[in-house]
Amino acid sequence: MMSPVIGVSYLPHPPIIVPEVGKEKAEDAFQTIEGVRRVAKCTAEKKPETIVVLTPHAQQNCVFSIASNQHWDADLSRFGCPEAKLFVKNNTDLVDKITSRIGLSRLEMDLDHGAFVPLYYMSKEMEDLKILLIGVGPYPLDTITSIASSLGNLLNQHNENMVLLASGDLSHRLKSDGPYGLHPSGAIFDEMVVNAFKSNRLDQLKKINGMIREEAAECGLNPFIVANEITKNHIENIDLFSYEAPFGVGYLTAFANCRTVSKHPYVKLAAESIKQYIENRKMLDPAEYLSCLMDENTLKKEIERRAGTFVSIYKNGFLRGCIGTIMPSYENLLLEIRQNAIAAATEDPRFPPVQAKELEDIAIKVDVLGEMENVQGRSDLDPKVYGVMVVSSHKKGVLLPDLEGVDTVEQQLDIVKKKAGISQEEAMKIYRFRVTRFT
Repeated sequence: MMSPVIGVSYLPHPPIIVPEVGKEKAEDAFQTIEGVRRVAKCTAEKKPETIVVLTPHAQQNCVFSIASNQHWDADLSRFGCPEAKLFVKNNTDLVDKITSRIGLSRLEMDLDHGAFVPLYYMSKEMEDLKILLIGVGPYPLDTITSIASSLGNLLNQHNENMVLLASGDLSHRLKSDGPYGLHPSGAIFDEMVVNAFKSNRLDQLKKINGMIREEAAECGLNPFIVANEITKNHIENIDLFSYEAPFGVGYLTAFANCRTVSKHPYVKLAAESIKQYIENRKMLDPAEYLSCLMDENTLKKEIERRAGTFVSIYKNGFLRGCIGTIMPSYENLLLEIRQNAIAAATEDPRFPPVQAKELEDIAIKVDVLGEMENVQGRSDLDPKVYGVMVVSSHKKGVLLPDLEGVDTVEQQLDIVKKKAGISQEEAMKIYRFRVTRFT
C-alpha cells in the first residue's frame, strides 16, 4: 500500500501577485511569481486527485476548521478585482470521513485569499480542481501537532493521491513602509524558516521561539508545521524555488517530494489476517498469502524462523489493541504474526473487538523481538533502543522500546513494574531485548 500524500506545495498568498489585482505592480514580486508557477507545475506533474489546502485565514476561532461547501465559485472582489475568478470542487466524501473520525469543526467557509491565490496559479496547470479546505488556527504547537498527527494518519490511509498545499506568508515586518512596520525579529524569523527549507530539516520550524513569531507578525508557520506533521518522515527532498520580500512581507515558494511508502510484508500479513478473521472468521494461510509478496528462498527462510512478536493496532493515531508473545509460541514467525494480529484485534481486554467497519481506518505495527539478555544495572538500559521485561516470582511485565512519552530508564521501569503488579520494594530480575519494528 503506497502513501497517498505524494507532495507538499509551500506557497505565499499575496493578492498582488494575481495579475488582475497587481497589474504592473505585480512585477515587483517577479521571483515569487516564477516560484509559484514552478510549484504549480510540480503539483500538476504529480497528478493529484485532491489538493488539501491548509490556510491560516479560514479558521473560525478553533484549532482546525474544515469546509463543508459542495464547491466554490469565488473571486477577489474583496481586493477590488471581481474579474479574477476561480471555480473549484470540494472533496465532500473526504470531508465526511474526517469529520466523523476526528471531529474537526465543519462549516461553510469562503475561499479566502490564503486559498484563492495559490489555487489561481494551480488552475493554470490543472483542470477540474478538487480540494479539501482546512483552516489552521493560531493555537499552541502541542494542540496543533496532536490533531495534525491524527489527520495525517487518516489521510495516509485514504485511497486517492493527494498533494498538500501549505499556504502562508512569512514575516510582515521587514520594511518600515511594510504593513506592520519594521522589527528586527522579522528578518531573524524569515532566516530561520528559509534555513530549515534549505537544510531539509522542517522539524526545526517547531523550535522557533514564540516571541520571535509574534514580533515577526507571520501567518505561515502553523500551516507549514501541520504539513510537516502530516507527512512526518516521508519527505524525500525539498526544492526551495524563491524567497523575497518586495513589499515588506516575506514570500517563500517550495515543493517537497514525498517518498512512496510500501507496507512491509509482515504488516500486510497482519492486516489481511485481521480482515479475513473479522469478515469471514477465516484463518489465513500465511505462506500462501506471502507467496506473491516474497521470492521463494526468502519465504522458505521465514517459514523456518521462530521469534516472539507484538502486533499493535492504531486508529486515528491512538492505540486500538496490542497483543504479543515474548518467546515464540507457534511453529514459525509467520504464524506468530497471524495469531497475535487476530488477538490484538479481538482479545485485548482494554478494548472492544475491532469491527469490520473500522478496518479501513486502522494502522498496524509489527515488532519482532530479539533474544532476552540479563541486565546487571540500569546503565545497561536505554528505552529508545531496548525493550524491558521484569520478573518477580510469578509476576511478569513487558514493555516495548521507543514508545512515545517514555524517555528515561526510570519511566520505563516504573511503567513495566506497574504492568506486572510489582511493588517498589519487591526484588525482581530485569531483562532487555531489541526489537525490529515494521510499519
